[in-house]
Amino acid sequence: MKKQPFLILFTFVLLLASCNPSKEVPNKEVLAKRVVAIGLDGISVNGYQTAKHPNLDQLMAMVLYLSIQ
Repeated sequence: MKKQPFLILFTFVLLLASCNPSKEVPNKEVLAKRVVAIGLDGISVNGYQTAKHPNLDQLMAMVLYLSIQ
């Protein structure tokens, strides 16, 4: 039980240290108008590697090509 006050104090110090006190205005440059997130749930790595997914492969190749340019 003696560790609990130390843990609370340590957490409080970490929270204070993580605050950003600077007054800088963030850059408001828009990097993208839209973002698409694709999630695959309930599939194992082995299942993904053995399945055929030409549309996802084409989409990933296109995104990789666009990010390199």
